Amino acid sequence: MSVIPYEEIDVEVRRLVRLLNAIPGIRSVGSCAGHAPEAEAVVTFRAAELEAVARLARLLPFHGVRPRLVGGRPVVGTIVVTVRHCEELGLVHDLRLSASPDSFRWDLIGEVEANLAKG
Repeated sequence: MSVIPYEEIDVEVRRLVRLLNAIPGIRSVGSCAGHAPEAEAVVTFRAAELEAVARLARLLPFHGVRPRLVGGRPVVGTIVVTVRHCEELGLVHDLRLSASPDSFRWDLIGEVEANLAKG
């Protein structure tokens, strides 16, 4: 297993990637903080077994879409875990985080990090 070059990972998701890799059976293979407006943050990972993905799912603050009011303003956050086939790696999963307004994406990342850190 190769060493993950954390210094090369977008600083906005670096801690999230570290925390995901601390979950037994999960190994990240790519990430992006989502720098364009209305982009999403994505961490792609491989799971040694389905139970590792289930473990991650139990640690997330919510799944799907969560609308709420923050300071009287409507905010929508989305957390999903998807699965797809990658030519080079086989089966991979993507943890996808997005928010509207876009600035709340960083708050959502922080919320997921806090839940993962509690483990």
